[in-house]
Amino acid sequence: VPYHSAEKYLTQLLRAGLKVAICEQTEDPKKAKGLVRREVTEIITPGTITVDSALPTDRENLIVSFHSNGSGTAGITALEFSTGRVTTFEGSPEVVFDMIESLAPQELLLSDATNEATMKRLEQLGAELSKIEDWRFDHDYSEGKIKEYYKIHSLEAFELGERPSAAAALGSLLSYIEEMKFASPLHLSPPRYAEQAEYVYLDAATLRNLEILRPAIGEQKRHSLAGLLDHCQTAMGHRCLGRWLAAPLREIDSIERRLQSVGRLVVDDELRDALFKTLGNIADLERLAGKLGYRKATPRDLIQLKLSLQRLPEIKSFLLNNTSELLESSAAEIPDLSATAARIEAALVDEPPLLATGGGLIRAGYSDKLDALKASIQGAVDFISGLQEKLRRETGIPSLKVGYNQVHGYYIEVTRPHLANVPASFVRKQTLVNAERFITDELKVKEELILAAEDKINALEETLFYELRDQVAGEIEAINRAGRVIGEIDTLFSFAVAARRYGYTRPRMSTGATLEIIEGRHPVIEQLLPRGEFVGNDTLLDTASEQIQLLTGPNMAGKSTYLRQVGLIVIMAQAGSFVPAERAEIGVVDRVFTRVGASDRLAMGESTFLVEMNETSRILNNATPQSLILLDEVGRGTSTYDGLAIAWALCEALHNEPQLKSRTIFATHFHELTELPNLQPRIKNYQVQVKRHRDKIIFLRKVKPGGCDDSFGIEVAKLAGIPQGLTKRAAEILKELETGSFDPIKSRTRSHYVNPNQLALFEQKPSEVEERLRQLRVEELTPLEALNELSELQKLVLQSREDGGSE
Repeated sequence: VPYHSAEKYLTQLLRAGLKVAICEQTEDPKKAKGLVRREVTEIITPGTITVDSALPTDRENLIVSFHSNGSGTAGITALEFSTGRVTTFEGSPEVVFDMIESLAPQELLLSDATNEATMKRLEQLGAELSKIEDWRFDHDYSEGKIKEYYKIHSLEAFELGERPSAAAALGSLLSYIEEMKFASPLHLSPPRYAEQAEYVYLDAATLRNLEILRPAIGEQKRHSLAGLLDHCQTAMGHRCLGRWLAAPLREIDSIERRLQSVGRLVVDDELRDALFKTLGNIADLERLAGKLGYRKATPRDLIQLKLSLQRLPEIKSFLLNNTSELLESSAAEIPDLSATAARIEAALVDEPPLLATGGGLIRAGYSDKLDALKASIQGAVDFISGLQEKLRRETGIPSLKVGYNQVHGYYIEVTRPHLANVPASFVRKQTLVNAERFITDELKVKEELILAAEDKINALEETLFYELRDQVAGEIEAINRAGRVIGEIDTLFSFAVAARRYGYTRPRMSTGATLEIIEGRHPVIEQLLPRGEFVGNDTLLDTASEQIQLLTGPNMAGKSTYLRQVGLIVIMAQAGSFVPAERAEIGVVDRVFTRVGASDRLAMGESTFLVEMNETSRILNNATPQSLILLDEVGRGTSTYDGLAIAWALCEALHNEPQLKSRTIFATHFHELTELPNLQPRIKNYQVQVKRHRDKIIFLRKVKPGGCDDSFGIEVAKLAGIPQGLTKRAAEILKELETGSFDPIKSRTRSHYVNPNQLALFEQKPSEVEERLRQLRVEELTPLEALNELSELQKLVLQSREDGGSE
C-alpha cells in the first residue's frame, strides 16, 4: 500500500486481531541495481501496536506473557509497549488467571507446550493468543535475557530471585519483543512487581459487576465509573485514572495525600483553571518516549515533544507554592528537560514535514555544512525564481510559466496561441493538450546544480534528524517520568473537577472496621436521573455490631443500586477521590468482592449455578475481616430449599468463621433469612421500602431497618406488561401456596388463564357491577349520591348471587 495510506490499513487489520508484517525498501532506489531490496522490518501484533490511530488513548494496550511451572505456581509479565510500562506478578494459577482477566490484555503470550486444560482456560479470557517456543521460558535463558536487557547483575534487583515463574514470563516477553521488532527497544521501564499488600485487588468479576472501567455492553462510556470521573486533559491522565480506580490504595497515609491534593484543587479555582489551560497543551509524553525507544518518532513527534516539555516549568511553578504535600512532591519530581526542548528548538523548523526523507526540516544555523550547501545553490534558486518575469518581458508572452515536477524537472510552459513567439533557444521538452513545455541550456545547468545539491541537502538533513532523535532518546527515562507525574497530577485534577461538578465530599479514612455513609448516592445512576431525583441512603457496617446487612425488598426497588453504590464509594475513596455522600467514614478495606447477577460459561462446562458457586467459593477462600463483600442473591440458581440452605449456611460462615467476619451486604429474596438476626448478633435486617396503593406498589428507594416478607413479584410482573390473566392466575396460586392449600391437580382444573394473543371465544365479559364501577366518577359525587350508588351496587350483587352469578 502507499506509505501515506499505510496507517489506515494497519488500523483495520490490527483491530481485527491480526498480526501485520511491515515490508519496506532497505536501499536507495537511485543506487539499486535491478530490483530495489526489500525486507520485513517489523511485525506489529495486537499487543505491540506502534500505530497511533490503532492505539486507545484512554486505556493501556497490554501484552501479557504467561508461564506456569506445573507445581502450583504461575507467573505473568504485563507490558504496555507504547509507553514501556512493565509489571510482573507470581501466585497460584487461579489468582493469576483472574489477574489476567482483570488486565484485559489484547495479546496473551504462552508456551507452545501449554497443556490443554490451561489453554482452554486462557482462551476464555478474550485475548489474542500467541504461542512461542517452550525453551524461551527456560529459567536460565530468561534470566540471561533480563540481565542482558536491563544490564543488572542479579534478578534480586527486581524482586524476581525467588519468583521463577514471573522471571520466565519476563524473559520470554523480552525475547518475543526483540523478534517482532527486529531490534531491542530502548524504552522499557524496569519491571515493577505488583505487590498485592499495597493495593486493593479488584478481581475481574468486581470490575465488571460494578462497571468501574467499562459500562455494561451497549451502554455509553460515561455510564462507567471511569467514564464519569474522567475529566483529564492528557492521555497520561486518562490511563492513570483507570489504573487508580482498578487498583485503589490500602495505605491510609497515601490515600490521605491524594485526598488532601484533591481538596486543595477543589477550593483553589485559580490553580484549577491554570492547570486546565496548561495540561491541555501537553502531548502524550509516555508514548512519545516509546516512539523514541522503538525508533519511530517523526519530525512532528519531536515538535510535539518540544512544545510539551516547554510547558513543564509552568506546571512546576503552579504547584510548588503552598499547594499540598503530594502536589508539591510531584512538582519536585518533574525533571528539568529544558535543554532537550532547546536542542529540538535549535534543530527543527516550527512546522516540519511528516517524514525525514524529503528535506525542509532543519532550521538555518543548526549545521554549518548544511547552510553551506544551501548557500551554494542560492544563486541558482534566485535565478529560477526570477526567470519567469524575465522571459515574459523578453518574449512578450504574458502566459509563460516556469515550473517544476519530480518526473520532468524544471520547464518553461507556453500555451498554443503563443507558440509563434517562442525563441529559437527554447528546446521542446514535453507536449501537452493545450501547451508545450521547453527548456534552455542555462536552465538545464541551473537545474542540474540544484538537484545535485538538493540530494545532498536532503540526505544530510535526514542524517541530522536521526542524530537529533538519538540524542533526545538519551532522555527517554526522564521523559517517561515526566509523563507519569503529569498523568498523576491530571488524575487529581480530574477528581477535583468531578467533586465540584457533582457535589462530592471528602471521606474520612480510618484503620478501623467501621463503614459509615450518610446519604450515599450511586455516582453514575445519580447523573442519569433528573437533578435531585436520586434518593440517598445511609449505610453502617461494623464488624463489632453490624457486620452483615440482610437486605430484602421487591425487585426494582433499588437493592442492587444500593449494594453497588456502597462498593463504588469505598473504591472511590481509596483511589483518592471525593465521594457522593453527605458524610462518609471509610474503614480501609483490603479487598472488595462482588457476587452479582446470573451468567454462565457453557464453553467451559459451567452452568449459571456453578459460576455462582465458583464466585462464592473465591470469596470464602480469600476474604478477610478487612474485606467488603457485596452479595446480590446467592442460591437462586438451584431449587428453593437447596438455595435457601446454602444462603443460610453462607451467612453463618461469614458471621462465625474467625478468618472471615467481613463487612457484608447480602441482598436476597429468601425471606426466611430474616430470622437470622434472632440467632446471630451481628446480622441485621434492612429493607428497601415500598408503599402499596390499591393493587399497585410505589418504590420509595429508601433503605430502613427491618425485614420485608414480600417480594411483590406479581406486582412487578404487572409493571413489566405481563398479561393480566396470567398475573391474576399467579396471584391465586400464590395465595394457595402461602396458605398451604395448593393442590397441583385441582389447581390445574381451576385454571382459567387465556393467552390474550389467542382468540378468546369463551372469555368472560365484564359484569354490570364492573361496568358501572368503571364509569363512575367518584370525584363528582356528593356524599348522598355516593351512598345511593353504593346501595344500588349492593342490590345488583345480591341479585346476582340469587341468580347463581359469579360477581
